[in-house]
Amino acid sequence: MAMIGFSQKSLINLVKAGIDISYMFNKSLIELKRLNPKNTLIVYTPAISHDNKILQYCLDKKFTLVKRAKILSEIVNEGFCIAISGTHGKTTISSILSHILFQFNLEFTSFVGGIMNDYESNLLNNGNKIFVVEADEFDKSFLQLKPDIICINNIDADHLDIYKNYQNLKSTFKTFVGNLKKMELFSKMKI
Repeated sequence: MAMIGFSQKSLINLVKAGIDISYMFNKSLIELKRLNPKNTLIVYTPAISHDNKILQYCLDKKFTLVKRAKILSEIVNEGFCIAISGTHGKTTISSILSHILFQFNLEFTSFVGGIMNDYESNLLNNGNKIFVVEADEFDKSFLQLKPDIICINNIDADHLDIYKNYQNLKSTFKTFVGNLKKMELFSKMKI
């Protein structure tokens, strides 16, 4: 496995889990050359720039590339999904909710944007009846989710490189709320 853009703690946990990691950028390209593009899926995040050499190599060699948001939506959209969104605090709220579900031994899986201190992971997998997902607005990734519950913590002028202005950001959050499987609003917040 080749990784670009990772935390040291995450890397250590992957190695402990027996996953072979490439540490060198050039070695990553060498390892990719060993893979068959016809049966290899490359998952990438918006953190990988479009001019990244490895991403360009994968595009040139016709690998199947899928954004992380697409894979995540395919996993969680069929189940009962709780999406935590907002421009700030998503990781904290997702972590707290995941901890509560874990303490009650409920069957759930959570995908959190940062490492949860008590679990040293951004993933908790205790079943698949409930999915907790940090719904990232960065590149409108959260629009691929079809949640049962949405928590919008806040909406501040953020990622204006993507949205151009605050009104567009708010409009995208309105679109996200429209993705609810069953439209029931309990908030007094006006978007």
